[in-house]
Amino acid sequence: KLKKYFNKNLIKKKIGREMSPSEIGAAASHIKAYKFIVKNKIQRAVIFEDDAFPSIHFKNWIKNTSFNEPNAILSFFAYPSGYLNKNKIKKFDNNNINVYLSKTHIYSASSYLINMQTAKKILKVTKSKVINYPDWGFSTIKDKIKLYVTIPFLVVICDRGQSNLSKERNNILVNSNSFLIG
Repeated sequence: KLKKYFNKNLIKKKIGREMSPSEIGAAASHIKAYKFIVKNKIQRAVIFEDDAFPSIHFKNWIKNTSFNEPNAILSFFAYPSGYLNKNKIKKFDNNNINVYLSKTHIYSASSYLINMQTAKKILKVTKSKVINYPDWGFSTIKDKIKLYVTIPFLVVICDRGQSNLSKERNNILVNSNSFLIG
């Protein structure tokens, strides 16, 4: 069933191996979310995986920020495998939350803000298929999509080796052919 959700040849070219069904499913849930965003004309969306927990500052920050950069993703947590620019982009509130632009790729698909324009661009770049893992299936330089991150992080990741939605997910998957976000 997963074959219609990914491009096996492109994955092998990009990461040098095949992906497991759980990797494909995790990445496909984000593609499905982008399709939902575009179809429903959602201007800005926050996507959380099931192991992402918002900080006490998250609600106020997201409510009061106007971050809506074109061709950009704003992450609330990241594994800085890339480097961040030294200068903050903007201070958005009085809680000392700053936004920094990544110089290179950062692993940050666990919790982020995306707008409809960026979702459309990612669907175009990936041809609506999973083409990479662990997170972004695009090149920040070639595809001109900027990755930003809040510092301090507004989300904590804590999976404790299991999914917080596994029971609900299993019930739904038994009764449907759909993927869940997260």
